Amino acid sequence: MVYQPQTPEYIRLPPMFVQRFRFSVILIGVALIVGALAIYGVTALLDSVLHDGDRGALVRVAGLLPPLSVLITAITLCTARRCLHGEYLVVARARRVRGVLLACLLIAFAAIALADLLFVLSDQADAVDLLFPLFFLLLNLLGYLAGSFFVRPSVRTLQRFDDRPIW
Repeated sequence: MVYQPQTPEYIRLPPMFVQRFRFSVILIGVALIVGALAIYGVTALLDSVLHDGDRGALVRVAGLLPPLSVLITAITLCTARRCLHGEYLVVARARRVRGVLLACLLIAFAAIALADLLFVLSDQADAVDLLFPLFFLLLNLLGYLAGSFFVRPSVRTLQRFDDRPIW
């Protein structure tokens, strides 16, 4: 069956999907923040053990770029709840959030490429410095995929969460 929304500005969502949407985007956003802080903490710990804390400013700035990109994605996910209006998905807001999530993913790719470039340009880089930004890229990718799942649900997903037919 083909789903025809009543108005192009709003799409009615199943109540169970709406509940999971509201809860999950916050949960995923907080999990991204905690994960980024944990990975950054492990990176700082290994950095202090391997390099005795004697690092240049360029390396410190390069180490901050990937976690900041994860924080931007997490904040975007936490604000994605604004796409809901009751049991309806506001299409314009959802498109905006999808665009911001894509921009966050592109910013993450650029931040990680720049971080790796700055690590390589400094003479103090090692394999650990080049590997940890990839973990932040993975977190960003997970945030993008989770946000896209909720902001642009497929008809099959809506059918799976529905307890009554919506078409």
